[in-house]
Amino acid sequence: MGETRDRAFGARPAAVVSGCVVVFVLSFFLRWQYVAGSEEMVHLLQDAARYFTNAYNLWHHDAHSLDPPAMQEPKTRTDHTPGFPLFLTLFFEDPPDSRTIKPQVQMAQAVMGSMTVVATLLLAALCLPFGWAMLAAVLVAINPHHIALAQVMLTETLYTFLLMLGLLAAIYGWRYSKLLLVLAGMAMLGFSGHVRMIGFVVPAVLAPLLLLAPAAVASRSLVERCKVGGAGLIGLALVYFWYQQFSAQYMQAPPATEVVMEEGWTKVKPAETYVTTSATPPRFFVEGVSHVIPQNGDPKLRYRTRQSFSEVPGSYLLWNCCGRWVYSWHFDNVYNGGAEIYPMRKSAFIDNGLQRVLHDLMLWAHWPLYALAAAGGFFVVFTSLKQLLRGRCSDAFLVSASFLGFVVALNIIHYLPRYTIPMRPLSYVLASLALYSFVSWLLQRRQFKMGIQSQR
Repeated sequence: MGETRDRAFGARPAAVVSGCVVVFVLSFFLRWQYVAGSEEMVHLLQDAARYFTNAYNLWHHDAHSLDPPAMQEPKTRTDHTPGFPLFLTLFFEDPPDSRTIKPQVQMAQAVMGSMTVVATLLLAALCLPFGWAMLAAVLVAINPHHIALAQVMLTETLYTFLLMLGLLAAIYGWRYSKLLLVLAGMAMLGFSGHVRMIGFVVPAVLAPLLLLAPAAVASRSLVERCKVGGAGLIGLALVYFWYQQFSAQYMQAPPATEVVMEEGWTKVKPAETYVTTSATPPRFFVEGVSHVIPQNGDPKLRYRTRQSFSEVPGSYLLWNCCGRWVYSWHFDNVYNGGAEIYPMRKSAFIDNGLQRVLHDLMLWAHWPLYALAAAGGFFVVFTSLKQLLRGRCSDAFLVSASFLGFVVALNIIHYLPRYTIPMRPLSYVLASLALYSFVSWLLQRRQFKMGIQSQR
């Protein structure tokens, strides 16, 4: 594990600023380069079109609805989270035109993606030497999934930005007893749940852990702990209360209106539906058609099997014990294959030499990095148990708990690889931590052997 540091980020201020500038410029250049050299097959497709429709109804009718854009008031509501449509309304003008709005959103997402890389660097530097923290940040900067997300109007870029910035603020404030920073961090994490509902898992896991004292502050009193922990709980509670108010005002259908329209524009699913659906293996898994998610050979293969547990118990057990945990982290994204979510008319990952090399490099490193992240996360949790008994823990423990909590919750709800993309920054922090620990162990062992030989 990285040694605990009393000084923020464990490096000189000049080195920290220089590192932030370097990773921001690298990240923004790659995202700008990708957006400039890529084009989707369809301008607005599937979820992107629905988010734009939702944003239009919010902007024009003050209604959280997926009804087709029209002059009259929308009649139905949706269970889509409101955060991303609210973000899109920042770029609307009268009349709203997706052809002019989309480039602005893409530029904003390129900036947010680059800021996410900076937040990753600073968060990693709380529990790693600064050079190793740079490794984690560079991995996020060159990750093809994060690069490609700057192109599409989907929730991942905004959610990951709020997640990493919120974690950085909350953990930094927790370590140095800065209550307002903890509150701001938890508010950002809470609002990230309005962008993607699964985002509420991270602040829910983090809030009670803020009552623990950092390993570097053994003298922190119970009162200080309660203040920091209380700030975290208040931040989570306030944003949850705001969501309840928003839900009551915008998301509920009027009493006289059916929730589900005949056209199928609005669909509200109960929470248990997601759990039971995810637990049912897909048809391609049961039939053994492919070891990866099929692309478009037979669309029916994407659907869940109609066979019950009693008919194929082995497939159900293998899917729930192993299958969906592997598929959720697959490099191939959704059903399109590769790192891109939607079919592309042209792609910088093919036409641009640098982008192609980085894509292939990260494809090769994908599973080793995930293995390192999982090993590092579990190792941090296990080695922190002794500290937890004394009411203390490290920055790395909070990162590991957030990562593992999210992965477990997501796999209970859905297995598609696209939904694990926001966790890549934390996984690279933990992978760098595991690699650093292994290298440190090897060096210590070598020094120990050299010491014994010199005594002889």
